[in-house]
Amino acid sequence: MSRAHYRKLPAFYRTRRDRLAQALKKSRFKVLPCEGTYFLLADYSALSDLDDVSFC
Repeated sequence: MSRAHYRKLPAFYRTRRDRLAQALKKSRFKVLPCEGTYFLLADYSALSDLDDVSFC
C-alpha cells in the first residue's frame, strides 16, 4: 500500500465513527466522548439493567 493510503485512514475511520455516533444520538444509547480514537463507546443503561455480557 502507498503512504497516501495510510494518510487517508484516520479521516476514513473518523467519518464512519461520527456517522454512527449521529445515528446513535437518535436512540436511547448515550454516546460517550471518544476523541483521539475511531472506537465508539455507548452507555446502554437507559435500555437495560443487564451486565455488558448478558446485554450483548
